[in-house]
Amino acid sequence: MLRAVEACKEGMSVRQAVRIYKVPRSTLADRVNGRVTHGAVSGPGQLLSKSDELSLVRYCQYMASHGHPLIKNQCFAFGTSIRRERDPNAQPLSRTWWRNFHQRHHLDLTII
Repeated sequence: MLRAVEACKEGMSVRQAVRIYKVPRSTLADRVNGRVTHGAVSGPGQLLSKSDELSLVRYCQYMASHGHPLIKNQCFAFGTSIRRERDPNAQPLSRTWWRNFHQRHHLDLTII
């Protein structure tokens, strides 16, 4: 995609770049016209910052290594507490957040 965008900036038509680089036409046109920037992703934003999420992971690992693995609801509660510390009006974390969090970090938690 980057090569196709660069080629268009150097004068190649979007139609030609689509054929040569085999990229979606609308995506390339959006990037060339500045409607979408490189690295932009769609979907909801991250509910916890990376550093807050890493702190939660380390806490979960610490508790498990000391014989007290957290259950799912405890992890939710701690995550929501961290989030509300940053924004007192924040909604509780969702099941989708849990699924993504658990898959990303492969935590050994007691699932109840």
